[in-house]
Amino acid sequence: MVAELPRPESTSLVAPPQGNPAEALRASLSKLASDNPSHLIYLDTAAKSGNKWAKTEIAASWLIAENANPGLLNQAVDYLREVADSQESYLGVGMEASYLLGEVYRQGFNGIVANEDLGIKFLTRAASQGHREAKYSLAALVVSSPRDDDSAEPIIEPFIDTALRDPEAASALLQMIDSDWSITYKDGVSIVLKTLVDKGDGLAAKVYGRMLMDSEQFDMAAKVLMRADAMDHATIDRLMEIVQTVAAEDDTINALIDCLRKHANEGDSYANYHMAMAFSNGLGVPQDDLMAYVHANLSAAKVHGYDREKLLTLREDLKDNLSQDEVLQAQEIIRRHFLDR
Repeated sequence: MVAELPRPESTSLVAPPQGNPAEALRASLSKLASDNPSHLIYLDTAAKSGNKWAKTEIAASWLIAENANPGLLNQAVDYLREVADSQESYLGVGMEASYLLGEVYRQGFNGIVANEDLGIKFLTRAASQGHREAKYSLAALVVSSPRDDDSAEPIIEPFIDTALRDPEAASALLQMIDSDWSITYKDGVSIVLKTLVDKGDGLAAKVYGRMLMDSEQFDMAAKVLMRADAMDHATIDRLMEIVQTVAAEDDTINALIDCLRKHANEGDSYANYHMAMAFSNGLGVPQDDLMAYVHANLSAAKVHGYDREKLLTLREDLKDNLSQDEVLQAQEIIRRHFLDR
C-alpha cells in the first residue's frame, strides 16, 4: 500500500487579474488588426462582399488606428455587430466579434459612446459560447458591481432572472461561475442550477454538485455529479477531502467514489490519479494494488512535465507490490477496458 501519493497541481476557479481593460481590449484588437495599406484594401473589398472574417479584421484595424476617422469607427461597430448577430462559424468569428463589441460598448473605447446594457449583452453572448476573456469580464463586473440598496445587484440579477428562459443567459451564468466561485452565493443561483441539472446540463451538474458538497449534502452531491460532463480539479479535490476525512456514511463515500470512477473511466487523468489513491489506500473501494497500478498508468499516460515524472515514480512503486502475472493482468485490463473503447 502506498501511504501518500504525489499530488499533481490542481487548478483554481478564480479569474485572473483583469489589469487595464482598455489595454486588454487593445491587445485583442491588435491580434486581428493590420496596418498594411494593401492588405487593408483587400480587407475592405472582402468585407463589402460580406466576408465575416474580413469585417472583423478591418473593424479591429479601424478601432485601434491613430486619429481614427469617426465614420470608420462607426462602420467598425456596424461590422462587428453584423458578425456577432450572424450564424456562428466553426472557427468562432461570431464569438470573437461579440467579445470585441461587448468590450467596446462597455468601455466606450476610442470615442465610441459607452453603453453598458449593450456591452453586457454582447459579452454575455461571447461568454455563453465559451470565450475566456468575456466570461472573466462578466465575472469581474458581477463581483465589483455596486449595490444601489440592500437588495439590488444590477449586474448579476438580470442573468439570474432570465437564465431559466434564456439559454444564452444560462450558459453565460455557468461560464462566469466557472471563473469565479463567489457568484454561487448570489440569491437565486441555486434555483437556476437545480433547474438546469433537471434539464440534463452537465456543466450545471458539476457546479451544483460542488455546491452540495460544500453544504454537506453528500448523498445528493453524488447523485448530481453523476450527471456532470466533467469534474474540474477543485471539485475532485473537495470530493477526496470528504472521502479521506470520513465525513459521510460508508454508502455515501462509495457513491462519491463511483462518481470519481465514472470520470476516470471517461478519460479524466486527474480522476485516474485519485482512483489510484483510492485503490492504494482502500478509500471507498477495497484495497487493490493492481487496480491502483492500472489507474496510475492511465494518469501518467495523459500528464506531461514534472507531474508525469511523479506519476511514473508512483507507478513503479505500485508495480513493486505486484507479481509479474499481476502486471500482465493490469496491462490486459488497460487494453480491454480503456484502450479498446
